[in-house]
Amino acid sequence: MKNSIIRLFCIIAAVVLIFAIGISFVKPDIENYISISGEYEDNIGNAMKYRYNLPKINANTAYAAQVNGEIEEIYDKWINPALEAMEKGTSAVTIGSGWRRSSFNGITSVILTVKSDWDIDAIHIYNFDSKWNRADNSAVLSAVGMTEEEFVEKARAVLDKETDLDVEGRSEEIINSVNEVREMTLSPENCNADMPIAVTKDGNIEFLAKVYSIAGAGYYNRIFEIAG
Repeated sequence: MKNSIIRLFCIIAAVVLIFAIGISFVKPDIENYISISGEYEDNIGNAMKYRYNLPKINANTAYAAQVNGEIEEIYDKWINPALEAMEKGTSAVTIGSGWRRSSFNGITSVILTVKSDWDIDAIHIYNFDSKWNRADNSAVLSAVGMTEEEFVEKARAVLDKETDLDVEGRSEEIINSVNEVREMTLSPENCNADMPIAVTKDGNIEFLAKVYSIAGAGYYNRIFEIAG
C-alpha cells in the first residue's frame, strides 16, 4: 500500500513537471522583436539615454507576417540609423520607441510609437481578431458596441475641446490662424471613421488624430480616448 502511494505520488509529480516544462516553451503571442537600452555620449559631450522596443507577432497569419514586415522596416528606417549614429558619436534622430497591447472582446490592439527629436511621434496601430487576422475599424467598434456615427461624433467632440483655445486679446492674425488650424483638425477629411483606432482593456476606444498647430511642426499626432 505504501509503495503504491509513493508510485502514485511520483507519477503525479512527473506529470506536473512535464506540464510545467511544456508551458515554459510556449511562445507568447506578442514579444519583443528588439529591446535595446543604454546611454551614449555625442560628439559635443552630451550624455544621452535611449530605449528602443519593437514588438513581434508570433502568429501564422498573412496579416501577422505583414505587420512583422512593417516593424522590420521601422527598425531599418529609424532604429538602426540611430544605433549607427551612436557608434560614430553623433546625436541620434530617433530618441526612443515602445509598444503596448490591449485586448477586449476578441480584439487585440498593438500601438507602436517611435519618438524623434523633431517633436513628431510616428504612431502605428495594428488590430487583430481572435485568430490573429486583421480586424478593421468596423470590427473594433463593434467589439465595444459603438457605431461609426457614434465614434465620429465622440471623436469630434474631443477634438473640438482640444482645439478650443483662448485667443482673447490676441491679434486678428493669430485668431484667424487658430481658427484655420481648428477647422483643419475638425474637417471630415481629418476627423472620420477611418482614423486609426484601438481597444482598451476597459472597452473604450483610443484613436489617433492629427492635431494641426500654428507653431512648431504644423501638426502633431495625438492619441485620445473615448468611452465605449
